Amino acid sequence: MKRILHNQNYQIYGLPLAVFILFALAFFAVSNLGILPSGLLGALPLLIVLGGIFAFIGDKIPFIKSYLGGSTLICIFAGSLLVYFNLLHENSINSINSFMNDFAFLDFYITSLIAGSILGMNKDILIRVSFRYLPALLLSIIFALGFVAITSHLVDFGWLDGILFIGLPILGGGIGATAVPLSTMFSYSMDKDASTILGIMLPAIVLANVLSILSASFIGKLGHKKPHLTGNGQLMKDSDTNFELLKQDKEYLKDKYQITIRKLATGLFVATSFYAIGLLLNHYMSGINTYAWMIMMVALAKISGLLPQSIENCAFQWYEFVMTNLLSVLLVALGIVFIDFSQILESFSLLYLLLIVMTLVGAIVGSIVGAKLVGFHVIESSLATGLCMTNNGGSGDVAVLSAANRIQLMPFAQISSRIGGAFILILASILIQVFV
Repeated sequence: MKRILHNQNYQIYGLPLAVFILFALAFFAVSNLGILPSGLLGALPLLIVLGGIFAFIGDKIPFIKSYLGGSTLICIFAGSLLVYFNLLHENSINSINSFMNDFAFLDFYITSLIAGSILGMNKDILIRVSFRYLPALLLSIIFALGFVAITSHLVDFGWLDGILFIGLPILGGGIGATAVPLSTMFSYSMDKDASTILGIMLPAIVLANVLSILSASFIGKLGHKKPHLTGNGQLMKDSDTNFELLKQDKEYLKDKYQITIRKLATGLFVATSFYAIGLLLNHYMSGINTYAWMIMMVALAKISGLLPQSIENCAFQWYEFVMTNLLSVLLVALGIVFIDFSQILESFSLLYLLLIVMTLVGAIVGSIVGAKLVGFHVIESSLATGLCMTNNGGSGDVAVLSAANRIQLMPFAQISSRIGGAFILILASILIQVFV
């Protein structure tokens, strides 16, 4: 045991295991006493402790690493189970909840990933991907709704009910972004209480999110067994040549990966500045989501060459820093705040599960068809245009891509969640007008 505690191969956050455990005990004591402060001084270090422990378990135990999705799924579901079994003090749960929502840690993480991943891309690849993405996304939606409609009809659930109460809420990009507006929209046309309609939709969204994460873990592993299906994070098949040319630019790579404290600070400011631009545009043109505006502005800056390459590299380095050091922190927080394990158990039924599964299968099949038509890698398309439509918005995007080890697809995942979600609302309004 002493050898393990001091072995350099057994470290958490760069600390020998013995030192990490000593520090962790201090936070567990503070948490159990109910005196954990909110914000950076309390919630963040406690999440570092929990994320570090669960990621260590997921990465070191062979069975968990091979069959249970490794550290990603362990962090998410362990966080949820901590709340379900009342293993965290209410004060700590409230502090983490505030950190995620009031302090907007999830938005901060996604903002860093969007800016850095787009600015770190090859410009020519970005242009070609953009024109092909929306057709692939549309096919994923069509197949998902088609599969759930046919299945609903066959099991006497009603094809329209399957689309309205199962398919559309799952594909909408989250509870607040789509489920709540959908329930309000449906209540006017169906003469039903919005809360009743929302109660039907919520379990489908929660279960679909969980199944999307599990499916992503399986699809990510499939890429190792079937390497011809994956681009290892590259969405387009014909992007490999350009990527190799980019790698030959040694001076570019030297600057891109030579991390300094000043570059990290610059990257942080660039990422948050683009988010501020997105907020500003959303304020005057609220029909388009803040993240959608941000993606468009970052992409425009990249394509136009507005920023010097050195600044782009700073944003990329900040993205690498956040992704490397804060992923397990975020995943545990997602489990604690967004994955309600009791709701999953309460909503479980074979019929309900079948309709949800068929929605996911349809989205994946549609994404594969789309990949074949526009020249995307099947694995990456299944994740970005498929499962990132069936998860729970921003938090689901992080969990799905992390489970598949394809976090660099985040900008495209956000297109699926935000632009795809807006399209679902438009489609729902048309269906109500025609059929209800």
